[in-house]
Amino acid sequence: MEIFKPQHPSPDDQEFLMGATRIFWDIDKTKLDFERHYRGIITRVLNYGSFEDVQRISQIYQQGAIKEVLANPIRGDWFPRTYKAFCNIFNVQPDNKAFNILYVGQKIRHGMNNIFNGL
Repeated sequence: MEIFKPQHPSPDDQEFLMGATRIFWDIDKTKLDFERHYRGIITRVLNYGSFEDVQRISQIYQQGAIKEVLANPIRGDWFPRTYKAFCNIFNVQPDNKAFNILYVGQKIRHGMNNIFNGL
């Protein structure tokens, strides 16, 4: 499966990763590889990114790659409502093992409604 869109990843995309401190606060961003770590990058951006970050990641990766990440989620990494919303947007059956159990039953994060309204 081809995961990238044409002309991506680009130097601008690498710059995006380096500047995404609020998304990758606990990772050495210089070691992130768009191809090898695509599942983690997509998961983190959809979970923690702004609307612009989500748009950027959808410019880098093919829709099929994003759907694959949603269909086969990293276990326990997702906010429940965020995950369900993106599964709905991409028409993917949610997997309950994706949920971070610390957030089950919590209210949606402030500002997330703006992201979903813009898609």
